Amino acid sequence: GEGLIGWAAAHGRPVLANDAGVDPRAGHVAGTPVSESEAIISVPFVARGVVLGAMRMYREGEGNTFSADEFELAQRFGDAVTLALVNVKTRKSLEQQACTDDLTQLLNRRGFFSAARRALVEADDAPSALLLVDLDEFKSVNDGCGHEVGDDLLKHVARQLTSCVRLEHVIARLGGDEFAVLLPCTPPAYASAVAERIYYALDRTP
Repeated sequence: GEGLIGWAAAHGRPVLANDAGVDPRAGHVAGTPVSESEAIISVPFVARGVVLGAMRMYREGEGNTFSADEFELAQRFGDAVTLALVNVKTRKSLEQQACTDDLTQLLNRRGFFSAARRALVEADDAPSALLLVDLDEFKSVNDGCGHEVGDDLLKHVARQLTSCVRLEHVIARLGGDEFAVLLPCTPPAYASAVAERIYYALDRTP
C-alpha cells in the first residue's frame, strides 16, 4: 500500500499523477531527491478481482508529463501483462495436475519419470538408489473393507513415505498399490537405512 504503485496494487486501480511530488499517495522513496519533480503512472495487474502484481512508469523533470493517450496505452499494456501472467499460471497448474496423483498428491507415473530424469542428470556419476514399495494383500483391503478404506490406506502410506525421506528425494505412486522412491546421490548403505526407516514407519502405524 505504500507509494503510488502500492496504492494502485492495494486498490486495484490505475493511477496517473503528473505532479507526483504533491500527491499525498506518493510518499517519498528512500534514496531519491526530495525536490525532484516526476510524473508517475502506476498500473495494477488484476485478474478476477485478484492483484497479481503492478508496474510503474515515470518521467523525471519539470514539465515532463504523461498524456491521457499514454495513460490509456499503459493500461492496455497492463491488461496484456495480466493475460500473460494468467496464461502462465494456468499452464503451470495444468502441468502440475498432469503429473500429480489425485488421491495421494504424490507424483504419478508420468511425473515420476520426468522428475527422475532431471534428478539423475543432476546426480551425474554419483550413486543413486531406487526403492519400490508394494503393499501386500492390498486387494483384500478393498474387497473386505471397501474402496474408501483402501484409499485412506494409500494416503496414509504416502504420508509415511514423505516423512521418511528428504525434500530432494523423488516420491511417486506408480499406480494401484505401488510406490517408488528415488534417492539421488545416495550410497547403498544410506539407501538401505532409508528402506528400513520406511519399513518401520509402516510397521509402527499399520
